Amino acid sequence: MSRSVQFDDKLITFAKHWGFRPRACAPYRARTKGKTENGVRYVKKSVIAGHSFASWEAFETHLAEWEGGVANVRIHGTTGVAPITRFACDEVHRSKPLGVARIAARTGPRRRQRLCCRDRYEQLRYPGG
Repeated sequence: MSRSVQFDDKLITFAKHWGFRPRACAPYRARTKGKTENGVRYVKKSVIAGHSFASWEAFETHLAEWEGGVANVRIHGTTGVAPITRFACDEVHRSKPLGVARIAARTGPRRRQRLCCRDRYEQLRYPGG
C-alpha cells in the first residue's frame, strides 16, 4: 500500500503563494485528525446549534461576539491558558503580514455551502460537513 499523498493543484498553488506546506493526517489515526475535527465540533455545538439567523451578516455578528466573548477568553482544557493569551505570547511573533499579494482568480465550478449545511453542486444536493 502506498503512503504517498496527492494534494489538489489549487491547494499547492495556494500553499506556495502563502509560504506553507500542507500536511495530510495519517489514515486511521484518530489522534492526528481528531484535533481538527474537535475544533469544528466545538464551533458547531457552541455557536451554531440552536440558533437561527435572519441573514449572513447576522450570523457573522453572532460569530464575532461569541469568538471575542467566549471562545478566545475561555481557559483551554489542555494548555490551561486562554487562546487569546497564548496567541499573543507565542504565535503573533511567528505570523507574517499578509500584504496585498493576490492569487489569480479561481477557475472552474463554484460550490456554495448553505446555512442549513446542505451543499448544492451542479443541481445535486448532499449533506455538507
